[in-house]
Amino acid sequence: MTDLIMHNDDRSHEPDQPMRAAEGRPDARLTELAVLYARLQRRLAAVTQVRAGRVQHGAIDELEAQADTLLGQMYDAAWCAAVTGAETLAGLEAKARILADWCEESSTDVGHALTASLCADVQRVCRASVRKQ
Repeated sequence: MTDLIMHNDDRSHEPDQPMRAAEGRPDARLTELAVLYARLQRRLAAVTQVRAGRVQHGAIDELEAQADTLLGQMYDAAWCAAVTGAETLAGLEAKARILADWCEESSTDVGHALTASLCADVQRVCRASVRKQ
């Protein structure tokens, strides 16, 4: 998992900017994971969009393989974030950004609904706190 995170140099798309912990700060790793996860999300969305427009069977197979690889990388990044403790608001916000992707916002399951709501609250409070500083 660590190799995936350490060697990902895809800078073709800038993610929505999460709060940034300065390099060497307690939660720099979590903010890096949130940025990586956002990049992988965008790449997956692009592959999925292209796949929807393709009708050639060989091309669909290749795009599905790419999507599977990206989903695996997203899963690895999410696990890395899950086992990394947050020590700052930046770390909490980073974990909330990743977790929000795993929740069904419109779910009728109260656990999913509360988790999605909590993620949105954590992100909002963390960003508001940074603006006040």
